[in-house]
Amino acid sequence: MNNKLREEVEKIISEGWTDGMAALWGTPEKTDSIFSGIISGSDNLPVSNDTVYDLASVTKIFFLICILKLVERGTISLDASVGEYSDRFPNISGLKIYELMNFSKPLQTSRRIDSCDSYDEAVSVLQNVQLVDGMPKYSDMGAIILSLILNDIPKASFRKLLSEIKELCALKDTYFWDELPSEYLTHTQSYDKEYILKDNRVSIKDTPIGIPHDSKARILGACGHAGIFSTPRDITIFCQSLLSERIISRKTLSLVCLSKYDTYVDEQHFGLLCYKKSTNQKKSEVPALFSDASFAISGFTGTYILIDPENNYFVSINSNRIYNRCTSNESIPIDMMCTKNYVYRKDELIRQIIPAN
Repeated sequence: MNNKLREEVEKIISEGWTDGMAALWGTPEKTDSIFSGIISGSDNLPVSNDTVYDLASVTKIFFLICILKLVERGTISLDASVGEYSDRFPNISGLKIYELMNFSKPLQTSRRIDSCDSYDEAVSVLQNVQLVDGMPKYSDMGAIILSLILNDIPKASFRKLLSEIKELCALKDTYFWDELPSEYLTHTQSYDKEYILKDNRVSIKDTPIGIPHDSKARILGACGHAGIFSTPRDITIFCQSLLSERIISRKTLSLVCLSKYDTYVDEQHFGLLCYKKSTNQKKSEVPALFSDASFAISGFTGTYILIDPENNYFVSINSNRIYNRCTSNESIPIDMMCTKNYVYRKDELIRQIIPAN
């Protein structure tokens, strides 16, 4: 399987979808990996176990496990209401905690969070978030609100909980972006020079090395939806620790895919802060060969994690679809690689990984 997968990884790179890729998969006892290509923006430094990636929405998996750790301790209940833990969100005080996690309730603020000039201004806007009419859809808003609620619970902030998990699992290279040591920047992916097409106009988004691509995370810091940077080595340890019940029990982990928390939108199947397997494989983050107990999520920057508790298996893909590329979903009028179909190309790779012990 390794030779076939290596050929596929190298083909993805040669086709221009990314400059390099780290693909990892396995069980708590055994892992395999492929490293190919270079770190974007570097002087041809090869991708390795030490390469630092902006995890983007894969941060949600870390946040999810922190939430479940609080559930296991009895600190919070997924079925409790927002108002039981915080009085800062009067318009949604009756929402259940799980409704902030399964993308079932459309939430809207009076203005974009990334238009705010400071953390305090952003929090003020978020405190007046409204529940609006409309179909459920994938959104960062629930995770952001929940991370602020945790700040109101003693010893339950996302920053503190991640620190506990890092110590428990000996994660040495995982940081919130605002804590990333400067010496890591030499082997951190550059997400600069992203070309964005909107209304037939092309703009360039600047992202200095070590700053998250997600503009909301830049303002909010340790928030639940994005902002963690990590390496393939640490991600492997995290996934193995999760499957071996070092962080939370298997019973607690099973809450992620409990049917009572399911949300279905346009043939996409959501669990808690993640995707579950969908019958439409083109819209499924979980390939058909993995169990129905599996859950996964992709990060916009080119990252991906899948956890399959039934097969005791994980998959992690780390690449960079941003650097010097156009990320528009439209046809682009410029001679540049457009990564609108990167997710499907990545999915083709993952479907070749067979979850066997």
